[in-house]
Amino acid sequence: MIEGNQLPSIGDGEGTPTKIDMQKELKRIHVLQAGLFLGIFYAALGLIFGLIYGLFMLLVGAAGAAGVAGSGGTGGPGAPGGPEMFALFGGMGLFMIILIPVMYGAMGFVVGIIASAFYNLIAKWVGGLKFDVANLGPTPQ
Repeated sequence: MIEGNQLPSIGDGEGTPTKIDMQKELKRIHVLQAGLFLGIFYAALGLIFGLIYGLFMLLVGAAGAAGVAGSGGTGGPGAPGGPEMFALFGGMGLFMIILIPVMYGAMGFVVGIIASAFYNLIAKWVGGLKFDVANLGPTPQ
């Protein structure tokens, strides 16, 4: 029977008990590594969102160009015509495909640095996050 903070153990076949569960504590996060990881992670997410937004803008530009062309191009004085509307929205869409991943990556980098620095500061005062790990056996080579 396990009582208190004792961890379950099993024998290794030779009478020596080995722990199968261990409690670990995350004492510190490397600030720059966290920033780099989150910067790359959010840049990848930004690429996905940028592609979606860019394709949407291309479709809006194409639909607007087709609508103006279908109405005879009488949108009033100064109204953009078919090719101009497609160029405007298409350019904005392509710009967003580049801008959104860069902005997401930069923000992820900065937020990663700030969040990990705060974690390190708070972990000094109250201790780090505690979690349990299990030994699942030998790792394949």
